[in-house]
Amino acid sequence: MQTLTTQIKMLLHTLFASVQMSVQLMFLYAIVIGSATFIEKYYGTIVAMDVIYTSWWFEILNVWLAILLLNCMIQSIRFKMFRPSLQIFHCAFLLALIGATITRYYGFEGHMTLRNGETSNIVVSRERMLHVFVSDNVQNIAPHALQTLDIDSMQGVLQTFAMPLTPYRHKSIDYTMQAYNKTLHIHSVAVHNKSNEITDNLYEAVLEVSFGNETRYYNLLNNGQILGAQFGDNLVILSWQSSKTKLPFSIQLQQFYLDMYPGSERPSSYSSAIMVIDKDLESPMPYEIYMNHVLDYKGYRFFQDSYTTDVVTLSDGTTKEEHNGTILSVNKDPGKIPTYVAYGMMIFGGLWLLFDKHGRFMKLGRALAKLHVVVILFFLHIAITPIYTYMLAYIV
Repeated sequence: MQTLTTQIKMLLHTLFASVQMSVQLMFLYAIVIGSATFIEKYYGTIVAMDVIYTSWWFEILNVWLAILLLNCMIQSIRFKMFRPSLQIFHCAFLLALIGATITRYYGFEGHMTLRNGETSNIVVSRERMLHVFVSDNVQNIAPHALQTLDIDSMQGVLQTFAMPLTPYRHKSIDYTMQAYNKTLHIHSVAVHNKSNEITDNLYEAVLEVSFGNETRYYNLLNNGQILGAQFGDNLVILSWQSSKTKLPFSIQLQQFYLDMYPGSERPSSYSSAIMVIDKDLESPMPYEIYMNHVLDYKGYRFFQDSYTTDVVTLSDGTTKEEHNGTILSVNKDPGKIPTYVAYGMMIFGGLWLLFDKHGRFMKLGRALAKLHVVVILFFLHIAITPIYTYMLAYIV
């Protein structure tokens, strides 16, 4: 029994308090992050998020690495091997993991599209959700008009669910909600890849929807498609699309500027002259957003991402492209402060480790210095020995 207990303790120590294991996990972590970069490049951001960043095993890897680093720090203090430079480096990794976790669960990413003169406080999220709308106004909603419906402004029961379906991993959804004194149940049957190009990330979910005593099947695309079916006296509308977030302030696009390279249709630069409209401001705040010049306001950061392209028909029947709108990338990252602090600590701790007289780098430097002396003496011996031998033979 004692042997079994000892073996369990050794196993737990190896898994959760071993320096060797922490080094191996950090190496594995670097491989995973590198793989995610290539997946994002060749398959798109959605696939990288689905396969790696939001997967259950990646979260376990983060927690495991955090526990290992924390236990290694505790052990170094416990066994009087405390070195400030090394502890700062370990604390930096822990803080970076904490910042990444905050960003993962509380961060927000989306985009805002504005035309010249338009004002909006709506940001369209990058995360695509399942929007379920149930209405008893069946007569006034024509099937051919579903794609133009503004579900958010209609009277009925609206609920939004996470939609983590992808062809690249096996996962299903089962959601239940109440509407008009009846139970609505949604179950995913299958997910198919409908992409023409590998980076399109166009998926089709086959959903089984039961409402009351009736069941229908929806083949729903993740491109904002809206499908509806009648269940008795009710209409159940589903849409797999990005959710909308209202900002506590508004952005007005005064003018979008686009410059082309001379003699070509290639854009050289583009920028957005905007106004921030907020009740907390005495007057609207003007600002210009362009590459590497972002707007930070109330925790939200606005980047110049892209621009709109409209095809306009001229009076002579010909067409031309006009660019009168901007697309701003918007994010809110509450984890950026601990992450930036962690980066600073890593740089400081790394430099300290390089010049710490008790550190491995300085010990290696001293060993190399001694080695240089030995090497010099060796070559001097090789060079002097023949001369000494010749002189000795001549004397004799």
